[in-house]
Amino acid sequence: MAGDTDFQQLRDAHTSAGNYDMGTDQIIDRLKQWQGLCSFRVTGAKHDRVSLEFDTLPADMGAFARDVYAFSPDIVDQGTASLREMVEAGELPEKFQALVAGVDFNDDNYGVEILKRQIQAGKSLSLWWD
Repeated sequence: MAGDTDFQQLRDAHTSAGNYDMGTDQIIDRLKQWQGLCSFRVTGAKHDRVSLEFDTLPADMGAFARDVYAFSPDIVDQGTASLREMVEAGELPEKFQALVAGVDFNDDNYGVEILKRQIQAGKSLSLWWD
């Protein structure tokens, strides 16, 4: 479980989300809220990103993935949502095949669904704001 030592990594790196008007303390507050849903460790922090590894996952992964997207939109907008273009171009790497299997790309929330699957499969999460 993330503790004060883990969160000190964010303080030391001055992690912030400048484009979203969030400073280090606001990011830490959100991570502390997530501690009520699951157990995780902070495995890295830089000025605009933080990496987590989960010991347990939230019971409602759909709600959690939506909250992650609201907190760090770039993870979907610049990340998982881009997999659609790879699928359409026939250039999706094999390691992503299971993440997109059965995804309805006509659903506006397909990127959040892929994010949910990615967190479940890897038990990790890399948040970033740029």
